[in-house]
Amino acid sequence: MSCGLDLPRVMQVTTLRARELTGAAAAVLELREGEHMVYRAVSGTAEGALGTRLSLHASLSGRCVLERRILTCDDSEIDPRVDQVAAKRVGARSMLCVPLLHAGEAVGVLKVYSPEVGAFTSEDVGTLELMTGFISAATSNAVAQRALSLSEERFRALAELASDGIITADRDGRITFLNRSAAQMFGHAEGALLGRSFLGLMPERFTRDSVGELADFDPNRASNMVGKTIELVGKRCDASEFPVELSVSSWTVGDERFFTAIVRDISYRKELEQSVLKLARTDHLTCLLSRRAGEEAIARELDRAVRYSRALSFVLLDVDHFKRINDSAGHAGGDSVLRRIGEIVTERVRVTDVAIRWGGEEFLIVLPETDLVGAQDLGDALRGLVEAAAFEVVAQVTLSVGVAQRTPGELAEQTIARADARLYAAKSGGRNRVEI
Repeated sequence: MSCGLDLPRVMQVTTLRARELTGAAAAVLELREGEHMVYRAVSGTAEGALGTRLSLHASLSGRCVLERRILTCDDSEIDPRVDQVAAKRVGARSMLCVPLLHAGEAVGVLKVYSPEVGAFTSEDVGTLELMTGFISAATSNAVAQRALSLSEERFRALAELASDGIITADRDGRITFLNRSAAQMFGHAEGALLGRSFLGLMPERFTRDSVGELADFDPNRASNMVGKTIELVGKRCDASEFPVELSVSSWTVGDERFFTAIVRDISYRKELEQSVLKLARTDHLTCLLSRRAGEEAIARELDRAVRYSRALSFVLLDVDHFKRINDSAGHAGGDSVLRRIGEIVTERVRVTDVAIRWGGEEFLIVLPETDLVGAQDLGDALRGLVEAAAFEVVAQVTLSVGVAQRTPGELAEQTIARADARLYAAKSGGRNRVEI
C-alpha cells in the first residue's frame, strides 16, 4: 500500500478525518525519530505546530509508543504522564493516543486532543484504531526511509572528512559511493568510478590468484574478507601502482548486502619500512651487508648451491696493519679507510655476489657459481685495486686475502674457516697477498 500512495497526503487526510470523526479540536500524527516524537501531520487547532518535537520519555505520545498500547488522558493538568507545559501551550486538556504498529514495532501515534476535560469515549478509541490500521504500514515505511536517509547523510558527511579512502560496493562489487579522498587517491574525478567494479581499482594479477576471495562479491566468498585488514596494490587511473591497506566490512539493507572498504595509501609507510630494513641489514660505514644479514644470505646461497649442485666460494679480506692506521690517523681516519674499501668492493663485485662487512677490518665476499680459480682472481683483483687506491689519511693500504671453495657435504662455516686459515697464512707470508 505504501508504495502507491502519496504518503504526506494520506497522513494529512488521516488527521483531518480523525478530528472530524471524534469531534476533537485537533489531530496530530506523530512519528518517532530517535528520542523524540515529531509532529508530521496536523489539523484543527494544531495547525502551525508542524514539526513540534516532544520528548519520547516525557510525553503521553512517547509513552504510547514505548508501551505500544492506547493511552487516554482525561485531564492533562493532573496527569503525571503528560508534558503539561506542551499540553497547555496547544490547549490539550484531554487526549487520546493510538499507536501506529508495524511488524510489532510502534513507529508513531495518531493523537487527538480537546480543550475540554474527558472529551473522548470508547467509540472514539475504536474509530482511531480502524484508521491507524490503514496508515501504519505507510508510516512505518516513511520512518524507515527517513532513518536511512538521515543515516546516509551522516555517513556521507563524515566520509568526506576522512583522510582515508572510503568506498561502498553492492554485492556484485559495483561501487555505489566513494569519498573525495578515495577519488583523489586513485586519481579519478569525483563520481567517475560510480557503477564501476571495485576490482578495477587493483591490478588484474591481484584480482585473480593472490586474493581469489575478492574475485566477486558473492556473500559466501566475500565474507572471508570481512573484518580483516590486508595489504594489496592499488592502481591509479594512469595505471601506476601503489601499496594500500584494505579493511572490509559488510552491512545489509533489507535483503541487499553491501560492502564498505576503508583504503589507506601506505606508500610512505612502505618506504619507511624499507629504509629501516635497509639500515638494519646494512653496515652504516661501508654500506655492505651487516654480519647478521650476511649470515642469512650465506644460508640462502648454500641452500641454492646444494639444491642445484653448483660451486660456491668465499673470499675473506683483512686490512694489513689496521691498528697502525688507527694509531696514526685516529679512528675517524680508520673509518675513512674502511669506507673507501667498501666502495671498491661494491664497484668490483658482481650483482649476484654478496659482500659483507664480516667484522672490524674484515670483509667477506660470497661467490655463487664460482670455483676456486674464479674466487682467487677476484681476491687478487680486489687486493690490487686497494693497493693502487688513493687514501686521504695514509699513503697506501694493502690487504691479505684467504680464498676457499666449498667441498661437497661441507657446511658454510667450515668453508669460511678454511678461508680464514688461508688469510692468516697470507699475513704470515708477508701480507698483501692471496692464499688459496
